[in-house]
Amino acid sequence: MDALHWGKDHRACRTVFWNFDAVWFISNVDETSSQTFTFHTSEFIMGLFSNLFGKKATSETPSTGQKPQHGQSGISLMLLFEKVPCFDKEVLEAALQSRFGPVLTSSGLAFSADGGFGKLQFGEDEMMLAQLNIPMPEQVTRPILSVCHFAEVEKQQFYRSQCHFLLSYKGIAATPIDAMDRIYQVISTLIQLDGSAIGVVNESAMTAHPIRMMAEIERERNQLKGPAMPVLTWMAWTGGCVKYVLDANHIWFVTKGNHQFGLPELAYFGGPSEGNSTMELFNPLFSYMYFYQAKLAPGHTADLGKHKLRFSELKEYKDLMEGKLGTLVVNKR
Repeated sequence: MDALHWGKDHRACRTVFWNFDAVWFISNVDETSSQTFTFHTSEFIMGLFSNLFGKKATSETPSTGQKPQHGQSGISLMLLFEKVPCFDKEVLEAALQSRFGPVLTSSGLAFSADGGFGKLQFGEDEMMLAQLNIPMPEQVTRPILSVCHFAEVEKQQFYRSQCHFLLSYKGIAATPIDAMDRIYQVISTLIQLDGSAIGVVNESAMTAHPIRMMAEIERERNQLKGPAMPVLTWMAWTGGCVKYVLDANHIWFVTKGNHQFGLPELAYFGGPSEGNSTMELFNPLFSYMYFYQAKLAPGHTADLGKHKLRFSELKEYKDLMEGKLGTLVVNKR
């Protein structure tokens, strides 16, 4: 079964997955070669940080504008640079304070020729930063980039990184969207002070995006309160979905990043012409579960525009498609 991120065409390299005891075995397949390698999941690169995720929204009744209730959450991303940046502690801390205002209650950063480390405090919540002056391990980036849909020339830049920042948010006060937004505001500040950033890698959501997408995310920031999740930001933060290709006519479309927001992943079984329509289902369903706190479960039904939907339990390929908070199969009635 092949897998690739959804795009408007299917030029991305196809990828085959097996999972044995938390180690992914990936065989990248193209017309000329085949290669197999292994890497551990998030714990492999995130040893400095604990990855904790929010729980499902619990409200039975949708309520427009309210934020979902959630427990302690954790989101971790990596920002790659083509050369080792040189940040001035005072300049960076001042820029962050100017951007966040009183929401940023304290900061403590330290940089040297060997790298950097620090913590930003947002009331009860905290964000840890670590600058690692080494290339991002290709064992991590290659399987992620192979299923991302952006230009190959941009993907090659990721492999040439000489430094990467790890940013990890943990806390109970901010909603998951606010936590992710705060990470992205720190990323925006870093790239404003140093122009050598390449892009962002989100291993937990199995996605990445080039730095040019930051402008679109900044433009959509005023839409993050809902009631609809802005599409480009949703694509950047969750990766949209991964396609598991069974054969020429049958494909599983599966989200990988919903769990970061306390939501189950979504899966849809369809054909090669249903990519756009599947994204048109997954994005509003994300918004419905997150902003309206809708608690969807197997057996539930919903009407979404012209689509009448029924949700069911995932019964096959669970090792590939079962999310950290479960996976709901979306069926058209």
